[in-house]
Amino acid sequence: MKGREVCEASARQQSAALAVVEQEMRRSHARGVGSERAKATKMTNRAFSNELQLLLACCRWPPEPEAVRAAADTGVDWIIFLDLLRRHGVVALASHAIWKANVETSAAHVSVFRKSVELQVQHSLNMARETARLAQSFAEAGITCRFFKGPTLARLAYSDFGLKRSADIDVLIAPAALERACDRLRGAGFIPAMIRNLDPASFDRYLRLAKEVAFVDSQGIVVELHLRISDNKEMLQTMNADSEPQHVSIGSVSVPTFNDRLLYPYLCYHGAVHGWSRLKWLVDLNAFLEGRDVAMLHESAVAQGVESASLVALSLCQSLLGRDLAVTPQLSLLQRVQRRISLAAIQHPLGGSEVTSVPMATALRICGATIGGNFSSAKASLIGAWSQPQLRARYADGHGWRFHLFRIPIFLWALPRRLRAVSVDRST
Repeated sequence: MKGREVCEASARQQSAALAVVEQEMRRSHARGVGSERAKATKMTNRAFSNELQLLLACCRWPPEPEAVRAAADTGVDWIIFLDLLRRHGVVALASHAIWKANVETSAAHVSVFRKSVELQVQHSLNMARETARLAQSFAEAGITCRFFKGPTLARLAYSDFGLKRSADIDVLIAPAALERACDRLRGAGFIPAMIRNLDPASFDRYLRLAKEVAFVDSQGIVVELHLRISDNKEMLQTMNADSEPQHVSIGSVSVPTFNDRLLYPYLCYHGAVHGWSRLKWLVDLNAFLEGRDVAMLHESAVAQGVESASLVALSLCQSLLGRDLAVTPQLSLLQRVQRRISLAAIQHPLGGSEVTSVPMATALRICGATIGGNFSSAKASLIGAWSQPQLRARYADGHGWRFHLFRIPIFLWALPRRLRAVSVDRST
């Protein structure tokens, strides 16, 4: 089975399982209630719904049961709330907060929450086991690497793998170790994902152009081998596979990850690139801050060229998740724009790469391009966004100019349609 087909099959299985859970909840819910959830929240709407307010209260770390109970008392549509949990990737964390606060819900709702949590926790534990297995395999092969996000961040932020949802396993390696790492993954049952119909020469070009290559196994677990940490070469320049590590224990295996002074800037950068459109990125960062020297972490973000991303992230953690900061972050005009876009993105029905609304997608792209707050950084971001390694790799060495030649007219052809979509969205 091809890599894409494996991913799609796994996604269908998870969707089917969640559909059963959702049908049970909807049968217990009165008809017509919650129909407003299908309406997209306009970018100008600053008021959060009761359900989103409850979600934010549930995502505070450490948990604050009193805040959860107060938010739940305002009146909540539990179907909308469950949709928000899935949309923002915080099913287990928010459900844990609901139970800890002893919020009263119907037996049907409790059953649905429990089933949803069981699905996520099982997936998270599988990811943790696979991370440990790969870390041990890479160590045996002498491959220097740094695992980041995923189970290692779950351990550092929550001390519990089950509370954090991870879509894939991310690991940074040195480019020189790519062939050995690919051999190890193939030996563990993984095959390249999302790269179809590329001959060996084109695949080699893809590896030179892309910052990562994804592999998937028969269970749908995805591993992304990163050759560099960012598409923007102006940022996070000192982060590589040889960076000073810290180690996280997963079972009996010691898994290398980045130290706090490097991990924090990366988490700010990663969330800012996506405009914090999924709360899980901000929630994980907020939990990571607990018990750590925030001033020191911010200084490390400044040194890595992501000061703007750090300031906006701290401001959002303070205002949305109740993070106690010694000083309120002072934002520039550009940073206030970024923050406002993030607030709108959090309320949007879709997040991350799923955003199809042209205005919102454009706004998120602006967030990503302006993280560095200067022209050279914005230029590097736009160049990274323009490049499409899977397509560009099809052009032989010395003929890459053809990729740009064909991409420009396609972009110009699609531009009027995009502008019309913007106009329609503003009028609704």
